[in-house]
Amino acid sequence: MRIKSITALIAVSALTACGGGGGSSGSGEPKGANAAPVASNVMILRDNTALTGSDMLSPGDIVSFSYEYQDAEDDAQGSSVIEWQRTEADGGVTVITGATSNSYTVTSDDLAMSLSASVMPIATTGTLEGIAVYSLGVNVSDNSVTENTAPVATNVKILRNGTALSNGDALILGDVISVSYDYQDAEDDAQGSSVLKWQRTYAEDNVIDIAGATSSSYTIAVDDLANGISASVKPVATAGTLEGAVVASSVINVASNTVPVAQNIEITTGDEGIKVGSVLTGNYTFVEAEGDAEGPST
Repeated sequence: MRIKSITALIAVSALTACGGGGGSSGSGEPKGANAAPVASNVMILRDNTALTGSDMLSPGDIVSFSYEYQDAEDDAQGSSVIEWQRTEADGGVTVITGATSNSYTVTSDDLAMSLSASVMPIATTGTLEGIAVYSLGVNVSDNSVTENTAPVATNVKILRNGTALSNGDALILGDVISVSYDYQDAEDDAQGSSVLKWQRTYAEDNVIDIAGATSSSYTIAVDDLANGISASVKPVATAGTLEGAVVASSVINVASNTVPVAQNIEITTGDEGIKVGSVLTGNYTFVEAEGDAEGPST
C-alpha cells in the first residue's frame, strides 16, 4: 500500500507540471505589440532639388537632408538622430563630427569623397527607435580647379592708323602697325601678362618670330619687304587655368620696294633776282627708303 501511494503522488505532480488538472493558462504570446518608427524617402537636396549619384558637389555648396517619418501606431516623432558621413574611394566611412542637423556646408575635407546622410527615426512613445536609413552618396570635387577653362583670345587683327587690315592690304617700309584682340575667360579670371609676338612669313611659307618684337606695336623694316607680317597672342589669366591657346592674325603683305621721293624742293637765283635771262637753279632732297642710289632724275 505504501508503494502505491507514492506512485499516485508522482502522477499527480506530473499532471500538474504539464498543465493538466483542469486549470487555465495564457497562450504565451504578447498582446498589442508596438511597431518601431520608420524613415523613408531619405535624400540630399541642393536648392530644394534632390541629388542623385550622378550629381556633383563642390566646397561651399549648402545641402540639406530630407526624409519622411512614419509610425504604424501614429506615435509622434521625437528627436530623430541625423548624421552626415564621408565615404572614401576604398569604401571607408567616417561620421563627420558635429554634423547632426538637417543642413550641411560642403568643405575641402570632403574633396574626392562621397557625401551621404542618415537618420535613425525616434518616436516619443511605444517602440522608440527605428532602423537607421541612409541617403545615396553624392561625389564631391573641386570645380574651381578641375572644371576651370583656359582664357581665349579672339578677333586678333593688325591695325594701321586704327583701321583693321585684311589680306588684300599692303604695308610699306616705315609703316607703324599695332595688334588688337579680345580677351575672354569663362570664369571671369582677370587677364595677366598675355604674350604678344610678331612674325615674318617668307614666300616659301617659312614663318619666324621677329627677334625683340613682343609689344603691341611694330614698325615695318627693310627685312620685311616682299614678305608677310602677322601677329599672335597667347592669352594668360591671373587665376584658374592660366594659359590659353596661341591665336594669330591674318598675314599682311609688305610691298617689295617704295618709289623715290623728292623733298624740300626750292628754286634759287642770283643776287639780281628773277628777270629775263636769269639762271635759275633747282634744289631738292632725294629720298629713297631702301637706300637705292639716285638715277638720272628729271
